Amino acid sequence: MALDPGQRSRLHSAKLVFLARANLGLELDDTIGSDTGAVGYCDGHVVALVESRPDRAVGRAFGVARKHGASQIDILCQQGAGLVARRCGPFEAPTSVWQIDGTSLSEAEAEPVGDPVPPPDVALAFVPSIEAAGATAVVEHGVVVGEVRGLEVARVVVDEGGPRLLVGVSTDDRIMNELIHPEQPAQSVLAQVVEAVAPHRTRGADPHPFNRLSRERWLRSMLIDEPSLVGFDWLAAAPPPAARVNLSDPAPAVALGARGGAEAVVVISCGVDLELVPFAADARLHLAPSGGLVIVVPERDAVGFTRGLVGSVRDGAELATVPNDWFGL
Repeated sequence: MALDPGQRSRLHSAKLVFLARANLGLELDDTIGSDTGAVGYCDGHVVALVESRPDRAVGRAFGVARKHGASQIDILCQQGAGLVARRCGPFEAPTSVWQIDGTSLSEAEAEPVGDPVPPPDVALAFVPSIEAAGATAVVEHGVVVGEVRGLEVARVVVDEGGPRLLVGVSTDDRIMNELIHPEQPAQSVLAQVVEAVAPHRTRGADPHPFNRLSRERWLRSMLIDEPSLVGFDWLAAAPPPAARVNLSDPAPAVALGARGGAEAVVVISCGVDLELVPFAADARLHLAPSGGLVIVVPERDAVGFTRGLVGSVRDGAELATVPNDWFGL
């Protein structure tokens, strides 16, 4: 029988307490369990357990360490230890990452950055149709999509049925469009969707579901059009360190650009996100390890934790802001 979230949280806390005592000689004063792991503290020491979602683990551990003024962080990983070790690497905080093996721990090595995955040529062949319909073609992690000011409205799928362009904002939309318009060319259907979506992705538009999704990518599209807003000469969309899981979950958007001839990676976010700075540092490792790093958020989201973590990036990073009402200017 599956455990409910409360039971999983308690189980994760108990596992963390045992592993910290058995392997690190620490008696944790207090632990907080969650669906994906647990975190505890004692004597200037933060210990975190990562059961799942290693891509969301580093910022949380750093946040608890900042709260308690901890001088040492240990992260114990049931999965994703290599990813966690890589994301901890760019920071000055004294952090050790461990792989869990039964009841023992072994020190984890940073997972190397993988080579980019190019899309198949049959998928790239749809780019002219996407752009002719008024959308922007974007390639990330081997997938070609069509966006309207950052909102995905089409995706090229290559499967046993052959390559085809699926049109719609969600999976249900795409299925419905295939059923309603079986004989209509996908480019024509996409043009209709672009016409319906675009007015809601313009500055000053009234609130609408179409402008509540993918706000980070909307802001990225605006900065690509007007890079001088953050002091850049030019910006272009770039893939994030890992593919997005779905459209409904906020995820930072990534761009490459230059200012004064110097290359930099720009990571854009809306809302306070504990994982933003580790994500951004990882994006630089993937795209331009020797380049600059600029993190862009609305003014209200430039909180003390984010500023502090930006300042602890070894190779340097900057925090830039845009007005809170950037979408209404």
